[in-house]
Amino acid sequence: MLFDVLEAAGPMVLDAAVEPGPAPRLRRYREGHTESVSAESSTPPVKLDLSTPLREIEPFLVALGEALAESAPAVRAMCFGHLGDGNIHVNLLDIADDDRDAVTDTVLRRVAPHDGSISAEHGIGRAKARWIGLGRSDVDLDIMRSIRAALDPARLLNPHILPAK
Repeated sequence: MLFDVLEAAGPMVLDAAVEPGPAPRLRRYREGHTESVSAESSTPPVKLDLSTPLREIEPFLVALGEALAESAPAVRAMCFGHLGDGNIHVNLLDIADDDRDAVTDTVLRRVAPHDGSISAEHGIGRAKARWIGLGRSDVDLDIMRSIRAALDPARLLNPHILPAK
């Protein structure tokens, strides 16, 4: 947009320099963080997206650190995200294949006591389907099933997600 303004000014602007600022550098960091996180881990990271109310971010992260130190001391958690709105991306590094479900369970069970959700922006999907009850009541799940039945009675879309009772 600035370039359009300068161009429209024509001969009134004899010389102008436009400093791009930090945006390109920040974009490179954002686009490269996945590779950076993966490079820090000896195993493929477990990536979880969670949310808590803003007031609960710090207590959640403290509880998460304590739980991981006790149950999986070799695992490192790298947390970042949209902290201004409570979305936290928890990347778990150095997890043996046999421990992935147990460590995921440890993390997801820490969310509800902090008034959070086990999924902030990427949905429940297959990976978290078995944990949906941690943050949703039976009534919530029945309502979801009813909506799904109305919109997809043949269960063609994601047939194994939010299964029937």
